[in-house]
Amino acid sequence: MTKKTGPSSAADNAKKKTTTKKPTEKKSAAGRTAGRRSEADKIKTAKAILDVYSQGKHTIESCCEVNGITSRTLLNWSDSISEISALFKKAKEDQHEVRKGELRELAVDGLRRLVTGYFVEETEIQTIKNNRGVKVRSIETVRKKYISPQTTAIIFALKNLDPLTWNIEKQSNEEGEEQVFLIGEQIIKF
Repeated sequence: MTKKTGPSSAADNAKKKTTTKKPTEKKSAAGRTAGRRSEADKIKTAKAILDVYSQGKHTIESCCEVNGITSRTLLNWSDSISEISALFKKAKEDQHEVRKGELRELAVDGLRRLVTGYFVEETEIQTIKNNRGVKVRSIETVRKKYISPQTTAIIFALKNLDPLTWNIEKQSNEEGEEQVFLIGEQIIKF
């Protein structure tokens, strides 16, 4: 028998050797082994996610991503663990209230501007060209323009702030008085 020596024999020996590899475990961004979280750890992670989500500035997906899970995983945890389900429900309600408050502030500010009137700046840019059509210079003019109050917005605000005084339609219906109009020789009753 001849024994091979040299680089080819090392390659042959490497092929013959069998090594057992340990299965690799996937790790989440938090460094934990995926699928191996305890219920207490799931609750702790869900609480951290839902505390940030309830503030109304982030999506559930972005909050989950930061904590190393998917939003689907959080939903699965919510389905299987009642404490996480309750936290999730409360976080959704809190976020809804935050967003409703922000929208209310925008609506009140917009209505205030429509009732009182406001100024806007309009910028006009005039381009001056020479004989060949080449731009020589630009003149920028900024003008302030006043937007006057809108009657409809004023009526809306008054009817909502003091409905007893300004909602004439409701008053006539509530009083139950019959209204009589004489048009020419014809009498019309409401």
